[in-house]
Amino acid sequence: MVEILYITDKLIYLQLQKTGCTHISKLLSETVGGSQKTKHQYLLNYNTDKYIIGSIRNPWEWYVSLWAYGSGDKGSLKNRLTLHNPFEIIYGFFSGKINKIKNELEKPVKLWRMTYQDYKNPDCFRNWLKLIHDPNRKKDLDEGYPEHVISNFAGIMTYRYCRLYHKDFFLKENQNKIRNYNDLKKFDKTNSLLDFIIRNESLEYDLIDVLKKVGYDLDKNQIKFIHDNANIKTFKSKHFDSSYYYDKETIDLVTNSEKFIIEKYGYVPPI
Repeated sequence: MVEILYITDKLIYLQLQKTGCTHISKLLSETVGGSQKTKHQYLLNYNTDKYIIGSIRNPWEWYVSLWAYGSGDKGSLKNRLTLHNPFEIIYGFFSGKINKIKNELEKPVKLWRMTYQDYKNPDCFRNWLKLIHDPNRKKDLDEGYPEHVISNFAGIMTYRYCRLYHKDFFLKENQNKIRNYNDLKKFDKTNSLLDFIIRNESLEYDLIDVLKKVGYDLDKNQIKFIHDNANIKTFKSKHFDSSYYYDKETIDLVTNSEKFIIEKYGYVPPI
């Protein structure tokens, strides 16, 4: 599998989708250099002396951003949910995996399309979020999530976090150890790849902090550049404040599914 990350001479930045990663990579490029290898994927070679960093975001806001991005007719997830994939059907046929064909043909693409119709309509978001958390629909998400044991108790954001920021997450022996939330907390303590994480809510300050930690001597112009670009985000989704979209039921869905991230980073629901 191809490694997807941003690398400088001192650090490796693992990019979790919808956590400001494109913006962070741009700031890194303009201030300390480096290069984008690929994007939103896993670090396969753990033997590195470089500082490993990631980024994170409030889960309730993350889901709104992910949905709104799709409502703007963008993103691979939106395409995967709203279209039947003929290649999956062909693969299922030739591999003898009948369930692949069945799942693809039964995918309610019209229902998914309806949830992406209007970013101004909170009901669209709520219906989308309920489908995302429906155990019967997790197979529509694909990307390895339905097959991983973590999908039995955690949401797609936690899954993406773990596959990116944990070593050996897909080893069968490790999957057998991660049966619930407490198991995941133990796994995180021993298998986390991260030396530092940038919070989306304090992105510029955290970025400056970690660059200094790894030994970059930032001058006044570099620091000013980072702060001046705080509100110039690339690929920003068009949507309202996250509190506009949630009701108690959908707040609780995220509370339960993203418990690991919420408790690890102290996030609170929208008011």
